[in-house]
Amino acid sequence: MIILPLLATQANAFAVFDSCAKTHASLKAASAVITVKGKASSRYEVAFIQPDRARIRLSSVAAGGTAASERVFTLVGSKVYGLDLKTNEWLERSAGTTGNIAYRLSSVVGQLDDPANILLIPSRAKDYLGLFKTMPGWVVSRNSSDITVSTSLKNIGDYSFKFRADDKRLLSADIHTRGQTRTVWTYNYRTTPTSIAFTPPARARKVAMFQDRAAPPAFESKAAQAIYQASVGAYRKLPNLNYTVTDGITTFDVNFTRNSAIQKNRLYSFSYSNGSLAFGSKSIKCNAADIELHLERAKIGVEPVLKALINHKNPVERLLTQGMKVRVIGNLKIGQVMNDLIEGKSKEYRVMLAIRRDTHLISSATSENYDGKGNRVARVERRFTYR
Repeated sequence: MIILPLLATQANAFAVFDSCAKTHASLKAASAVITVKGKASSRYEVAFIQPDRARIRLSSVAAGGTAASERVFTLVGSKVYGLDLKTNEWLERSAGTTGNIAYRLSSVVGQLDDPANILLIPSRAKDYLGLFKTMPGWVVSRNSSDITVSTSLKNIGDYSFKFRADDKRLLSADIHTRGQTRTVWTYNYRTTPTSIAFTPPARARKVAMFQDRAAPPAFESKAAQAIYQASVGAYRKLPNLNYTVTDGITTFDVNFTRNSAIQKNRLYSFSYSNGSLAFGSKSIKCNAADIELHLERAKIGVEPVLKALINHKNPVERLLTQGMKVRVIGNLKIGQVMNDLIEGKSKEYRVMLAIRRDTHLISSATSENYDGKGNRVARVERRFTYR
């Protein structure tokens, strides 16, 4: 293995990043298996033909390495088809005729994560790798088959990317920010597809929508499980939600429906309705799946519960995840409403929720992060009031 001279490595690292971005932007068709390991593990099988053909198989991994869910989504022109391999159900949705492949798929899939978007969205590799150009200390190493670009920054984290030596396609990303779970992506490229189509299985049942359910945590008691399930069910059935949330520093006013969202605070605000996102003086046509990406570029954060709802996820399932053990720790009267207090805990995270007994919505959420030695490195408490 050859290590490039130290003075040249920063420029060489950025040149590799730029070559990767250029390669991914120019891909007309590709196929890969993407494995993601971190706080939650997942597996994507992605194939696409620009501009309007794609197939993505999504697998979430439960305890023991088995698939908690297994779904295939296929984009064919202006239609998206979904097939749930666990329940043998399928659905059909309009995808429209504009926007990139990930945008069209999002009408059924919701917002995809960066590992898949780097393949499906021509500009995403450039945007994502560009975030790391502000970091110093990059070292480049090469061999005949691949190039590794890495840096290790005290009190910040360790970051490493591996690329194919020939065309600079991304092979892996290893992200370990201090105080957060290490996340590793790997790409295994397959034969480039020449056609993509969908035919529903003969015995599959057509449905209007899939039930999107995350793998649950473990429970110390039936009481803890009942509180969790009641809250998950309450958020799943919500047609709309209006609330104010504060962490003691920033206060957000939020209005959400199935087709629109508004978030306001004293520094910035945004609104989304009927495919149009407005913030500051800008108005952008986009799908709900792309809201977070546009706001991230504008340095506008999305309140976590709203972020989950926009992406068709359940806020309680996002807070109390597989790998945690949930228990009841008491009850508390907040205003005129009695709340049940539950705690979800893993090696690196502790989440405490106050759940209202009347509506089963969250009154407060406290999240704590711990390092490998058990020291608390971050704590955030959010309090909710409903209108």
